[in-house]
Amino acid sequence: MKKILIGILILIPIIILLVVALVSNLIQMQVWIAVEDMTLTHKGTDREVSNLALYLDVRDDTVYDLDEWVDVSVLPAKANNYTVEWSISNVVCTDDEYQKQYEDYLADPVGVPVHPAATLVDGAGRDAELNTSGEFKINAYCSFNVSVRAETVTKHFLVDIVGNTVHSVALTDLNGGAYAEMTVGESMRLCASYVPVDSIITKLEYGSSAPNVAYVDENGTLNALSEGEAEISVTADRYDGQGTVTSNVYKVVVRAGASRYGDKITLARVNGGKYGFDALGISAGDADEAAGDGYTVEADGIVINGESASIALKNGKTLQVELCNADDIAIEHAELYSEQSGYVLGVGEKRGLALAVRYAATADTRTPSGAVWSSENEEVATVTGDGYVQGVAEGTAVITVRLGASSASITLNVRTKATSLRLKTSDEALEAGLARQTVFASEKYVFETDAEVGENEDKYAKQPNGVDIRIQGEPDDATEEELAAFYAHYALEIVEGGEYASVDEANGMRVKFNSAALEGKGVVQVKVRAYAKYPRFEANQKHTSDSVTLNVVYGVEASTADHITRAGEDQKAYIMRPEILDTPAQTEATLTAPNGQDYYVFNGATFKSNYAIALAADIACPKDQLVDLYEDYGWCVHLYGNLYGNSHIISAKPNQLKDDNGNGYLVHVGASGVTVSNVIIRHEDTVIDKLDGSTFEKSYCMTFDARGDELFGDRLLNERAEYCIFENSYGGVDFKNTDATVVGCITRNISSVGLYFNSAHVNEGTNGLIFSRMKLHNSVFSSIIGPSLSISFEKLSILDGSGMGRFSTAEGKDESREESYKWVEENLVPRRYVHCLDQTGFLDIYNWQNSTNVTLVETGKKLTNDLIAQLTEPLIKYHPDFRQCVVSYDDAEYFHLGFISSGISFDTALDERTFQQITLEDKRFTMLKTKTLSSDAPGLSTSLKNTIKNIINKIEATLYCYKNDSSLTPASTYELNSKLIDHLHEGRSV
Repeated sequence: MKKILIGILILIPIIILLVVALVSNLIQMQVWIAVEDMTLTHKGTDREVSNLALYLDVRDDTVYDLDEWVDVSVLPAKANNYTVEWSISNVVCTDDEYQKQYEDYLADPVGVPVHPAATLVDGAGRDAELNTSGEFKINAYCSFNVSVRAETVTKHFLVDIVGNTVHSVALTDLNGGAYAEMTVGESMRLCASYVPVDSIITKLEYGSSAPNVAYVDENGTLNALSEGEAEISVTADRYDGQGTVTSNVYKVVVRAGASRYGDKITLARVNGGKYGFDALGISAGDADEAAGDGYTVEADGIVINGESASIALKNGKTLQVELCNADDIAIEHAELYSEQSGYVLGVGEKRGLALAVRYAATADTRTPSGAVWSSENEEVATVTGDGYVQGVAEGTAVITVRLGASSASITLNVRTKATSLRLKTSDEALEAGLARQTVFASEKYVFETDAEVGENEDKYAKQPNGVDIRIQGEPDDATEEELAAFYAHYALEIVEGGEYASVDEANGMRVKFNSAALEGKGVVQVKVRAYAKYPRFEANQKHTSDSVTLNVVYGVEASTADHITRAGEDQKAYIMRPEILDTPAQTEATLTAPNGQDYYVFNGATFKSNYAIALAADIACPKDQLVDLYEDYGWCVHLYGNLYGNSHIISAKPNQLKDDNGNGYLVHVGASGVTVSNVIIRHEDTVIDKLDGSTFEKSYCMTFDARGDELFGDRLLNERAEYCIFENSYGGVDFKNTDATVVGCITRNISSVGLYFNSAHVNEGTNGLIFSRMKLHNSVFSSIIGPSLSISFEKLSILDGSGMGRFSTAEGKDESREESYKWVEENLVPRRYVHCLDQTGFLDIYNWQNSTNVTLVETGKKLTNDLIAQLTEPLIKYHPDFRQCVVSYDDAEYFHLGFISSGISFDTALDERTFQQITLEDKRFTMLKTKTLSSDAPGLSTSLKNTIKNIINKIEATLYCYKNDSSLTPASTYELNSKLIDHLHEGRSV
């Protein structure tokens, strides 16, 4: 673009040079100083917030403010144009009754509104998805995630709304049901769960409407005694001493068993093993000797031949019989509470387990007296003289009861029980950057630094990568042993994507990736569920499990400059494997011009898959190196496969960009089919106070450039940049002979051009046609000195030096040019072998410039800029075509400079044609073409009219600018917040 301006100066008469020698000020714009970090600490402390337990009243319409408990600090302090946003998500209501009311209301929203258990509110107290105040309401006991965002930086913490006094009680069986059919003699455990889940329960009293049918003991064990129906409930004392709370009704129907004692019976041994029918609880004639086992039927009873028998009854039922000694004792319901049953006794719970002793024989009605209880391990569990057990510490304890010469034991599993589980490694925490996602690579380098590498070890050895699943509430500043003890209470399972990942055997809280299975699959999702091994409420475990979905790709993790350099080499080596090649570099088309010369479109090779890089940290150019695309000593991130930035930053310092040739690219894409996603490329990592054409060194944040590689060809296909930020640079992205899609990107703090379509031209050595095609969707440009996009043509239709048409055989300049233009229009344009831009969604360009010093193109030279500004000012001020893009604001006039397409050439005639194909879905733009402008505008001097006429006749340029009724004005600003990120994701998929 610099060349066109130098050519323009040649055309300007000396008198005009004298007139415009009154230098205008170089344009300055507000600098965007980005948010780089944020801290959330407990109010008035330096302790980081991860969990916040709040004892708050619910359902009283009180508005609370998270700012009362949390301090938010944004870094750097000079960051501007940001707002701190609060949002809550993943609300888990622990009051099932309220949650059902809410879900019923959502399904049929009539009557009094039912609100979520927790919700942010706006200034009027209405429910809001996010706000900037942190104000919220609580409608039921719950837990929820809080996200605090400033620009692309987001921090998270968990809020638990807790209470120690029971609000409600739910009574269910182990399966969560409230109804059961039982057989006489059966027993089962019932479970009481509480709202809030942290309620302290000192006393529970179970009741039965028909205790002769179904009786419940103080542990909640339901015993079926006789045929009939009963309703069971439980009453809990409130911890605050304000009365009691009664549960729902659990209904039970009891059916007859094989005997009046049920389907099982234990009998004391008698000499000869003969028992009367009455002792067995059956009638004479009920038993079928032929169908049973271990017994003989006699006229007046049954003889048990061994220690047990299965007596088949003629009604189809079976009676199981076991024998014992007359004075044998047993612990009541030991089969329901032993370690083998799955029952867990909680550590420190005020309500323990009441054990009872009985004689082992079923029909023995004697009451044991004088029994002695003991615990084998009182450090784990203690037992009182009447059999009341309480958990003290984690482990197993054998509780024994002795009565005379008889004894019975039960092994209890004692653990700390979890009331809830929420993941720190959550879906919300993994929503990073503009893409709102974190992508993990399947592999990682073993060694982080050179110092770690041992003799004869590969510095770049790799191992399967993985993710440690972290749980909210882990102890702060914990030792490895303390963390291991905490996580011993939890486990993981792979719910979806088990072929791509597994739970690490050596670390049960780590998901390990299967790199071989991921190859060629792109980004896949692995869903992982974490759950508490020992939930407080066995029947209601939905609050003690949580899930997260991991995005995983075949590739390698990079967190250092050394590793990303090596990773780029690994990418290149991968696509050079013969089996990865899809289509070799080849000629797409050959076109013969009227002059008989063949011209070619060379496409680069394409590949079946690639080896991705996923960033795990910000990466800066090494201190001892300069940024340079070509030199061996220079540093550049060379990509031959996808890059997933995860909102990390690639940067360099200003003193590392001393490159007079403009080769100081930070990122270079050199192969087809590459996606660059969710990365911030900060060309110069420095704090700046003003922005003008001299703020940043030459070169760009990133370039797409095949560089004539024999394998990859001249032309790059199927490139993609998505949800990236390009900032603090002379230029944003340079597209060289590339077909690319740019989606949801932000380009800002640029002292030249945002996205540059490198000149469309003919490669003189190969007669290859050089051009780019771009799809642009939902883009933001701000604080850019020059055009947001620059689309240029150089030596395409006109030969350098002679001014003759390149593709023509005609002899005269005018005739040869027209023939050349015609051939391009008829052959290159229909095939889209010229620069093409297809824009969809929105194109927000915050680029209103004061009409007295508009810089159409930044050249890097102050005098040249000033001269162009002086030349441009009268056009903008007086020409009617330009006036439609001018608005008055703050006692000045502002012209909107969106983007430009222009013909440039080394020919002093400067009349290269442009043949771009531009389609815009954003209708705010108007097109200004120099070829159609009239120089006979009022208010211009004759000399200036002639100069403008000469320029208009010689220069092909098209400007795309907002009309002066645009929704974006010189006063418009934008904030990088949730609303904008939502906006970037809107619309069609491209």
